[in-house]
Amino acid sequence: MGTRRKRRRRDEEREDEEEREEPQEKARAVATEARPADRVLELQKTAGNRAVGAAIARWGLPWFPQTAAPQWPKEPQVIMDGNVIPMSSFSWSDPHGGTGAAGAGKAGSGGEVSISTTLGDHSAELARRTTDGRPYKTVIIVMPHKDGTGVTITFTEAFVSGYQITGEQESWTLNFKTRELTQSPPQAQARP
Repeated sequence: MGTRRKRRRRDEEREDEEEREEPQEKARAVATEARPADRVLELQKTAGNRAVGAAIARWGLPWFPQTAAPQWPKEPQVIMDGNVIPMSSFSWSDPHGGTGAAGAGKAGSGGEVSISTTLGDHSAELARRTTDGRPYKTVIIVMPHKDGTGVTITFTEAFVSGYQITGEQESWTLNFKTRELTQSPPQAQARP
């Protein structure tokens, strides 16, 4: 009887050991299979970056993430160093003639813009920046149009020079060093 038990125990131990080795063998097999990424790397080594880009575009592989194109927001907004704030309105006088976005031109330097927003979590920071004069690296005004287009105005080295509250609305004046006007949606920004 003791021999049968020993034999049964050895057989059970072998089965357990085989069960433990099986997932490891499967993992090794998967690791040695040629993956699409391996094919792309091999193509890059032999044909170069331009050929790889063209091949990926032709293949249309679902496992290569497509970069999402920037989208226009539904409502006007102002983005201050990555912080998005819904915007009610804005205006500025262009020192070179004309007012607002229509007279802004493609790029320019220096000026002042007035912005209206609704009171919110950002309001205390705006009031603080008015008193301490600390500038924003970038302030972006985004004006989407109903037809899926829009205008983006980027101001650099901008600081709040005036701040006023009327009811639930706040109006603030922004002085800036440079501005750039584009018809592309704003790029996603990492918040500082």
